[in-house]
Amino acid sequence: LLSLLFALFLGVPQLFATHDVGGNISYVFRGDPDGDGLYTYEVTLTTYQDCQSIFWNTQPGGTFPLPSQTIGVYEGFDTTSVLNRVSLSTLNLLDSTRIEIQLPSGCPSPPASVCVYEVRYRGLVNLPITFQGYHFVFDKCCRNVLTNILSPQPPSPGGGTGIVYHAWTSGPLTGNSSPVFTDLSVPFICVGDTTPILNTATDPNGDQLLFSFERPYDGLATNSGSNQPPVYNWPPSTVNYFAGYSEFNPFGAGGYAFLNAFTGYTEYFTPRQGSFGITVQIKELNANGNLVGFSRRHYQFQALLKQSSVP
Repeated sequence: LLSLLFALFLGVPQLFATHDVGGNISYVFRGDPDGDGLYTYEVTLTTYQDCQSIFWNTQPGGTFPLPSQTIGVYEGFDTTSVLNRVSLSTLNLLDSTRIEIQLPSGCPSPPASVCVYEVRYRGLVNLPITFQGYHFVFDKCCRNVLTNILSPQPPSPGGGTGIVYHAWTSGPLTGNSSPVFTDLSVPFICVGDTTPILNTATDPNGDQLLFSFERPYDGLATNSGSNQPPVYNWPPSTVNYFAGYSEFNPFGAGGYAFLNAFTGYTEYFTPRQGSFGITVQIKELNANGNLVGFSRRHYQFQALLKQSSVP
């Protein structure tokens, strides 16, 4: 969703309108095309970024979007508690597309200065055989100022609450590729309306997909940028919610969030304005019922007051 919009509506200085507003990691297993004994994954990092953010103008070169991003690849089962990095891989900018805002009927139009891009990074990662699996991790700072999640921003002491984009595969032996989302991750909802979101994903291997709300990861990165260290404790720390909010009740008292575990179809209702962070996880089960992968998608929903009807 649009990070800057909430700040503009509530009069928060632009200094606090920063960083990513959603996204996910996906991967495609390409086998061993050159016969070198290493197995190739095509990894895509999709982020939704506020291009008006002052954050980008403070980076070396001041470029937006950044020309590349670096992810860590760690060997381990889905339950391994200490992960060792086997690759530090660069994903290059694939494309950057300005999002055309689709508003529900009756919702106010955002200011013309609102600017959000879908930015995709992609690269090939070559990995040795493993019987454990691989974690693809992009741990960075920072989340935007949110209504439901405690997310202090720079220049507050300690920086901001981090965000972790993550996907896990059971490894080359299963040849698994991740599910692919077919819709954008920048929805608006109107206060007082029940809003359906398809949250559609398809799986190239035909695996059964199970959807669930999860508490978002906080991660290791502070306002210094990204952090994919040589050793990564798993799972990372999770975010703290303000009182009355949770992963299952992201809109607080009087709010409503429904998720169909088998289709991903969701419905949301909020009685109040705000900017709300939500994380949906997808688990992949193969034909034998074995877990072969999971990934998370981060959303930020902007809840807007409906315009008063004109007599």
